Amino acid sequence: MPPKFEMLPLELLTEIMQWLEVADVLCTRRTCKYIHQATTAKPIWIHLFWKCERASPGSLTLEKPLTMYSSKELEHVVLSWESSRVGWHTRDGIPSRQRTLHIPNDCLHDIALSGEHYRHYLVPGGRWLLAFRIDGQISYYDLESAEYEKGRILVPGYIEKCSAINDVSFSVDISDRLPFRDFKMAQHVHDDHYHGLWPSYGIIKIWHIDFVFEGHAVVGLRANCLKTFIVSLTCNILKLTLSLRNQYLAIAVEYSVYECKRNHATIVEWPLLRDMAQEYPRRILYTSLKAEDIHLLPNGRLAVFTMDSVSVYNVSSIPLGEDNMLFDAHNSDRSYPIPSSTCTLSCSGHSPPSPRIISIPFVSPDSVGFLVGELDALQSVTISSDDFGDPRLTAKKLIQLPSHQWCKHWTTRYSLGRHHGVLYRGDHKSESSLILLEYDPEQGFEPDYVPVIKSIKRDIQEGKTDQDTSRQLSPLWKFEELAFDVLFDEASGRVVVHMDQRLEVLDFALMYK
Repeated sequence: MPPKFEMLPLELLTEIMQWLEVADVLCTRRTCKYIHQATTAKPIWIHLFWKCERASPGSLTLEKPLTMYSSKELEHVVLSWESSRVGWHTRDGIPSRQRTLHIPNDCLHDIALSGEHYRHYLVPGGRWLLAFRIDGQISYYDLESAEYEKGRILVPGYIEKCSAINDVSFSVDISDRLPFRDFKMAQHVHDDHYHGLWPSYGIIKIWHIDFVFEGHAVVGLRANCLKTFIVSLTCNILKLTLSLRNQYLAIAVEYSVYECKRNHATIVEWPLLRDMAQEYPRRILYTSLKAEDIHLLPNGRLAVFTMDSVSVYNVSSIPLGEDNMLFDAHNSDRSYPIPSSTCTLSCSGHSPPSPRIISIPFVSPDSVGFLVGELDALQSVTISSDDFGDPRLTAKKLIQLPSHQWCKHWTTRYSLGRHHGVLYRGDHKSESSLILLEYDPEQGFEPDYVPVIKSIKRDIQEGKTDQDTSRQLSPLWKFEELAFDVLFDEASGRVVVHMDQRLEVLDFALMYK
């Protein structure tokens, strides 16, 4: 009689199965209970995890040391990654799962809150969704929980008087190494309850966010404030963007002075600041063109994206100053430091130029990469991370992009991953479309590339009627619009679509079908 697998010792069977593909492991576990038990062995899923990580470096995430993961938890991580790549290409045209999170219908200082009063961030791994409110409150949702709709307060609101036109922005500094365990976050709340009177004030807080454990299980998040400082503004801020990395925080603003628009960035070493400081040393970089986005890079560098180029500056070369007004409209002493490297970005040929989609930086051992999208094309930008000499910048076109929509510029940081991305297209029907992109920044241009299109449900809302007449009018109907650009987590294949009154949480991993 030929030997059977179930006759082999469990240790030997486990060793053999480490060399199978994920699909083969899942197939063999259906044969019998003994084989099923063998397929749940942790060494198998450790081996498969590292195999996935080597195939797409930097795409997978771990929120705790590998030794603290159970076999079941590791299997979930691997299957989320593997089955999302398959679910990306299914022909049914819909996500594997669609869930709804309703925006809290609260009142805050007589303000009826809606989606425009919140900003959101999907923590790498796709489990935790952070919600930033205009009064400084930060809450979070566990999207892997049965009670995923239940928000938990991470940071209580701290703005006592709040205006409906208050604004909140943030930047996250998270390690590219596994596991990331914790991360830092800069939060800026522009307090405008004085309705445009100058100077106005903003509060910046630097938070340390880590995980709450029960045994080896991660059950929540907690926040510790590392630093609070004040920014005072003597001008009308049109746009403010943050970038946090290690000891540096960069703040880029577009502002108007006597109907003229100006731009500059400020860099501070936040650990050196006195808590609640209003006066502190900072480096000021004036730019002649509007900064579409800024990103601090490793090795003390700053990347500034404009409409047609990207420039890299050494932070140490930016002039140091000290003033109690961080953004002073009346300061005429301006110098324009020369960037260490500049690279021209191809324009779409549209007039005026179309807004750009600019990803977060993706760090590798010898370079930093970005994905930059325009109206009709996606390109990669690579910046060498050599410690010596000026960095080398290269840009190349990757794929053509179909027509799509964008909203608030800074949120597009989180629509593109290392090798996959998601764009939104609103069709004037009861459904909208997600455009699922695949690309390889190491490869050349693919002129014949066709993305995958998936449909999601779209609400039709009753609009306002004419209240000035006593006539009975038929209700006016309108299609719900996207409030902010989509959030995408590459490791889990999870997408969050931010409508005005709700969030749609979409999963493409087949394990959720």
